[in-house]
Amino acid sequence: MTIVRSHWPLTAGHTEFINEIEKIQREYEDTDVVDLLVDENLLRQYFLLDENTANQFLTALRKTPFTCVSIKDFPPHLSLDARTRRGTKRLTQCRRFFEVLGTIPTLLLGNIMISSRHLWSPMHGVALESLKQISSMYIFRSTQNTNDQEWHILRQVARCLCGHNELKNVTLAVPYEQYSILLPALQTMPVLHSVKLHCSSQTMPEDMIDEPLVTQAIADLLLAETSMHFLDVTNFAFQGDSYAVLCDAIARTKIKSLELCQCLLENAVTLPTVLPRSRLTEITLSALEFFGSTGLETETFFNAFATNVTSMSQLEKLRIDNYGVRDHSISRDEAFLAVVHAVARCPRLTSLDLDWFTYSSNMDQVLASCVRSSPLLETLRINCVRFESADHAGPIFYPLLSQVIEGSYCLRNVVLDPLSNQAQIFVKLNNAGRAYMATDSANQCKGIRVLAQVKDDPDCLFAHIRENPLVCKVRTATVVAGQKRKSTESDESASCKSRRQG
Repeated sequence: MTIVRSHWPLTAGHTEFINEIEKIQREYEDTDVVDLLVDENLLRQYFLLDENTANQFLTALRKTPFTCVSIKDFPPHLSLDARTRRGTKRLTQCRRFFEVLGTIPTLLLGNIMISSRHLWSPMHGVALESLKQISSMYIFRSTQNTNDQEWHILRQVARCLCGHNELKNVTLAVPYEQYSILLPALQTMPVLHSVKLHCSSQTMPEDMIDEPLVTQAIADLLLAETSMHFLDVTNFAFQGDSYAVLCDAIARTKIKSLELCQCLLENAVTLPTVLPRSRLTEITLSALEFFGSTGLETETFFNAFATNVTSMSQLEKLRIDNYGVRDHSISRDEAFLAVVHAVARCPRLTSLDLDWFTYSSNMDQVLASCVRSSPLLETLRINCVRFESADHAGPIFYPLLSQVIEGSYCLRNVVLDPLSNQAQIFVKLNNAGRAYMATDSANQCKGIRVLAQVKDDPDCLFAHIRENPLVCKVRTATVVAGQKRKSTESDESASCKSRRQG
């Protein structure tokens, strides 16, 4: 897929403005995604066009194969006040412009950013229909608006989204209390697949007011009968009964992937306890903190998670870190290591992503044991820094882990620094199909296919030949057999020829 973001920083004249659109039409007619960025620069130039040139511009725009449009908010000094003659003209121009965007047959309004009432007003009417075509939407908070203006916009958007039959991906980054307006609309979308909720409040998590309506809306979304697969909840606070409501919804949800990032939770035990009762196959827990922290909650959380994760037989992907811990200690480090030990007992684990600081000197041994016990592991990402002293931190070296990686036939994506050259070679071979060595090492045809995939990498070629010499033997046998066949055919041909001459 090719993505082309089309800007128009043109000041030379209106003719060049139209020529640029026609150039895009010629160059990118076979491109999958052409993203039109509607920003201040484009709109300013559009407003300067006379009526005839504006019509030419809209005609050229209608023929351009845009598949995605990103709309940025109008700056405050760009007047769209209908009470003035200039504002009335610009509102009319805006309506015509957005009407064209909404009627282009090949246009997919894929990433609309609505952040200003000034922008919403000219779109109102045409946007109600245009929004029905989109597959993705991103709504973010504007610092330019008053609360009344923001609530007005959000109510309009919520009405547009209700029952949307095409929308698959939604990202909301609005203030905490405004989710109670938007989230109910998401529950009515039958094909919704991915939702990201990023609270944009400027206050620190400890100062956030726990809003039962917002938590209930998130819980209802988790339990809604939609096709939603993924939910990302970032920078929220869950306290008291609201936390219990959220955990109960997580235990009963049908979604497969959940991310909790930078969230403030009531306690450290409830969430790890309910996770094994869920159907989640992909979990991300990042920078979590807890109300009334005494310094022991994070350690308690890791210990509780280690105890319960062994029951999650369906878990396939896990990302976890201890970056949210403000005061690191050896006991917290040991609790995190307990998680690494425990997750190796998940039989379906295919991806492990770990970020943390550690005091332990045996991290290499712990990780090697974990990877060795995870036969289906395909993706391994490790970012670990070891505290060597109170004022010095240094990298960790992984000789044992590198040896385990060399012996793994499934690992295809490894992010580890430092990673030995030998381990990198075997990861490349795994991507080329080396997995046959685990169950069918005598299959020379599969070995030859692996060599063909890495033919431009001498290190990989020699490494695979060393671990499976049969690959060379079958090639030699094939050549000898071919030579014998040719010799036999030559002798038979000569014999036939002599008989004919006789």
